[in-house]
Amino acid sequence: MLRATMPASAEETAALLGRVPVFEELADDDLRRVAEVTVPRRFATGEVVFREGDDSDTCYVVSAGHARAIREHPDGRQITLATFGPGDIFGELAMFDDERRSATVEAADDLEVLGILGSDMRRLLRRHPDMAVK
Repeated sequence: MLRATMPASAEETAALLGRVPVFEELADDDLRRVAEVTVPRRFATGEVVFREGDDSDTCYVVSAGHARAIREHPDGRQITLATFGPGDIFGELAMFDDERRSATVEAADDLEVLGILGSDMRRLLRRHPDMAVK
């Protein structure tokens, strides 16, 4: 279950976003704009963030803990496709497109993330088109 976590300061959130490759070229003002639309969430170990096939409307930046992207084979085996730690982003295609999720992501240990709704990010990019170039 999604639970809100203690919000980080706007400066801390902007600093974390500035370390994420997709945001690292943004100016401080732009990072603060993105930080303003983030939603902190916490997941317990083993909890699913989203499942393969789910609608894709939110991307996540890891602030603490670890997550893993997995796929299940028809015979029940799980394959880990990727792991994510602090400063990593996953589900980022949701910022630009409403595709279905291509894998399941679950918390490998206690996980804290910043969620960014794709609609919020697209609205920011429309208001500040120079951000899209960066």
